[in-house]
Amino acid sequence: MTIAGKINALVLVITALLGTLATGFTATREFRLERDLVVDKTVALVSSQPDLQADIYFRDMGKLQQTLGRFLQPQPVAYAVLYDTNGRILAQRDRVAGALTEPPPFELLRRDVAATETGERVFNGAREASGQGLLNAVLSKDSMIQLTFPVFSLLNPLLANHSLADFGAAVMQPDAVASVYIVGYLQVAVSLRSILLGVMPVVGPAFLVSLLLVLLSSYLTLTITRRITAPLSRMARVADEIASGKLKNTVQVEGSGEVREIATILNGIISGLSHYKTRMDVDHQLLSMKVEERTSQLTRRNAELNKAVLEVTETKDRLRQMAYYDSLTALPNRRLFTEQLDLLLRLAKRNGETLALLFLDLDNFKRINDSLGHSAGDQLLREVGARLSGCVRESDVVAHYVESGPRIDVSRLGGDEFTVVLNQIDCPESAGMVARRLLDALSQPIVIGGHELVVTPSIGIAVAPGDANDVDGLLKAADTAMYHAKAAGKNNCLF
Repeated sequence: MTIAGKINALVLVITALLGTLATGFTATREFRLERDLVVDKTVALVSSQPDLQADIYFRDMGKLQQTLGRFLQPQPVAYAVLYDTNGRILAQRDRVAGALTEPPPFELLRRDVAATETGERVFNGAREASGQGLLNAVLSKDSMIQLTFPVFSLLNPLLANHSLADFGAAVMQPDAVASVYIVGYLQVAVSLRSILLGVMPVVGPAFLVSLLLVLLSSYLTLTITRRITAPLSRMARVADEIASGKLKNTVQVEGSGEVREIATILNGIISGLSHYKTRMDVDHQLLSMKVEERTSQLTRRNAELNKAVLEVTETKDRLRQMAYYDSLTALPNRRLFTEQLDLLLRLAKRNGETLALLFLDLDNFKRINDSLGHSAGDQLLREVGARLSGCVRESDVVAHYVESGPRIDVSRLGGDEFTVVLNQIDCPESAGMVARRLLDALSQPIVIGGHELVVTPSIGIAVAPGDANDVDGLLKAADTAMYHAKAAGKNNCLF
């Protein structure tokens, strides 16, 4: 490709890119503005329907259909649905008369959304979650923004003796505020494709202007580059003849300025071409030899470096295993337990969640260890650790730890002391259920060295934030509860 062609292509690409960006920016901006406008209109319309609570309470289907018709006023709204508090459909109205679009499941619409909050999700035709941007509106014609609004009632909807006058009086109260009573939910489906079609009258002219600018820039660039590069094209043909060895004498080229300077340079090239070619061949051979030598050296260095990195990684892993895990049971040790429990407590405090700590101490372990020997005691501790790990289910620990960090659901603090961490539990009673399951699991006989042993634990349970908010306080509370359980007859669990 010639210089003129490259310049023309570069300018064409740049102008086309700028035009595309300008059109895309305009389309994206208008799409977002229109989308936000529709959503805001819908939100405002919901707030302006004080009679909706009474219509839902009395199940007045005529008025419910009339109210749903108001929510279809924004053109992109495809349909609207009213639900009761249990998610059952009370009324539905589509923009297309006679059509009855099946909405996504209510549980999917309100997933991870508080009962009193407005939900906003985007689903495609296959009811899969998707984005709400311009690209999704172009690629998927069935994508819709699903807005769900809780409908509040100033009166308790569970009472059956309200009248229409009661609702009117509640609305007219000067001190009426938003009530915690929810009488139902309103779902409004907004079509992204309809929003896109609504902004096309603005995007179309922007695209035509961008296209006109691209064509005009291309024409001007083509005209200018032809005038600039015409002398250079003639000199390029002369250079080709010199390179092929056809020109032996000096070159006479018409022109002035840069063209005359180039002609002088070409004449110098003719006289020294042979010498430079010979020198380049020699240099090329020397360079090839040097490159081969350096390549061989780099290959050896890379192999040595990879080996060293592997050794360092293995050493680091071994050191971490020794520092954070118990060598006997392979469970997290006190150090890892303390670090991770501190992090979990801070997360639980920030998110308002509940965490339980089970502190286990084996009853009469010292007697077994002294009578059968330390080897039997070690086997017993390994078996206890394995049973605890196998007994604590994923549903118990709710393993919401930090990303892929180490887990401390079961840890050994030392000796015959073990801990079990239950993160994000629903209530303290859940910890008691897990503790009783641990008691049942450890009560099964253990055969070691031909001896059938039955080991029982005493379990102390502490709950954060009720008992403590820090590691030391929670450990102390669980330890105290454990000693109370041991004093109460062992093989027991106490809070």
